[in-house]
Amino acid sequence: MPAAPSGVRRACAVVGSPVDRSLSPALHAAAYADLGLDWVYTRREVTRGTLAHHLRRFATYGIDDLPCGGLSVTMPLKTEALRAGVPDGSVDGVSTHALAQWARSANTLIPWLEREHQLGWVAHNTDIDGIRRAFAEYDVTDARERRVCVIGSGDTASSAIVALTLMGASQIRLVARSRDRADTAFEVAERGDLELTYVPWERLASEVMAADLTVSTVPPGVVDGIAGTRFGPDQTVLDVAYTQGPTPLLDAVRRDGGTAVPGVLMLLHQAVVQVELMTGRTPDIEAMRAVLR
Repeated sequence: MPAAPSGVRRACAVVGSPVDRSLSPALHAAAYADLGLDWVYTRREVTRGTLAHHLRRFATYGIDDLPCGGLSVTMPLKTEALRAGVPDGSVDGVSTHALAQWARSANTLIPWLEREHQLGWVAHNTDIDGIRRAFAEYDVTDARERRVCVIGSGDTASSAIVALTLMGASQIRLVARSRDRADTAFEVAERGDLELTYVPWERLASEVMAADLTVSTVPPGVVDGIAGTRFGPDQTVLDVAYTQGPTPLLDAVRRDGGTAVPGVLMLLHQAVVQVELMTGRTPDIEAMRAVLR
C-alpha cells in the first residue's frame, strides 16, 4: 500500500465513543508540527455499529473538507475496524496489518489509495507495538520463564496477549469477570501456541501478587481495590488506563519498589507507529512525549 502523497494536505481523526478526553489529537498535532506537515487531526464521536456508515462518508467527503489520511480507532470500535479492512498483500507475520488479524482487533485504519482514488481501508494494530515499546523503556523485553497475568478480556487484552507472546511468554493467566466473554482472547492465544488459563475475578488480588509481569487492560478505577496489595521489587505492572497522574495500582507498585509502567507510554508509542502509517514519515518521539508532561 503506497504511503499518502506528502504534498497533499490531509485530515485524520480519532473515532470511538467517548473521545472527548482522548490525548491522540495532541500527540498527532505535535508529530505534524515536528514533520512540518500542515495536516489536521480531530475527534469524531462514532458509536458501536455505525463505523461502516462513517467510513463511507470519510472516503467520499473526507474530514473537515480535506481528504482523510487515516483514523485512530478506540473503544468500542476495534472489532468493527478489523472487519472494515481489506488485505494489503502483506506476507510479514509481524507487520501491523498481520498483527491486527492475529489479535482480532484494529486500532488504525489507513486509506487504500490508487492515484488518489480510495479503494478501501487497511486495518492495522499499533497497540501491540505500543505495549512492547512501553515495557522496553523499563528494559523489560523478555517474558520467558516469567509468571504473566493479563487483567481483562476485551480488545486491548487480546493485543496484550499477542505482545506478551512476542516477548516470549508461553503461559498467561487471564483474570476476567466472565469466561464466556473471553472467547476471542482464547482464540488469539491458540493462534500463538500460547497456554491461556482463565482465572475468576474473585482471585484477582492473589493472581497479581503471584505474577512477575502484569498487564491491566481494564478502564480506570476497576482495579483500584487491589491498590492495598503488597508488591515485590521484582514485579512489573503495566496499567493501560491513563489518567492525570499515576493510577492507584501503579502508585502501589511504585510504593513497594516494583516497576510501574504508565499507560501513557503505550499510548505514545502506538501513536508514533500510527503517524508513520498515515504520513509515511517517522516523527521525533520526544516532540510527541513533550505534550504528555
